[in-house]
Amino acid sequence: MLLILLFKAKYFPNCDFLESRCGHSPSHAWRSIWGVKGVVKDGYKWSIGLGEAILFWDQNWLVYGNAIDKNVDLPEKLNSLIVADLWNHHLRIWNVGALQQLVTNSDIQRILHTPVLNLFKLI
Repeated sequence: MLLILLFKAKYFPNCDFLESRCGHSPSHAWRSIWGVKGVVKDGYKWSIGLGEAILFWDQNWLVYGNAIDKNVDLPEKLNSLIVADLWNHHLRIWNVGALQQLVTNSDIQRILHTPVLNLFKLI
């Protein structure tokens, strides 16, 4: 854990690993870790807990690691929509009515089949 904190402080203090840069004069260890970032980026998928850190558009959070592409005609206020915005916390179900306004039926089916961790049930 200490090594992770050291790399974070030195090489990517203001972003996460997937947004990090190699930097100037990187150590051999950091160059090696950073060098596989593309492989990690291509294969990662969010697990939905509270959904507050996951953007609804263009992030791999759906079942099988898929993303929902953002429509180019999307109103500005919906650009920063997060997954939690479409989850009904009281009923513990997806807000299907809101989803129908935003995405296709096939996207809705993928959303409904995406596992949600028990963290949503804590709200």
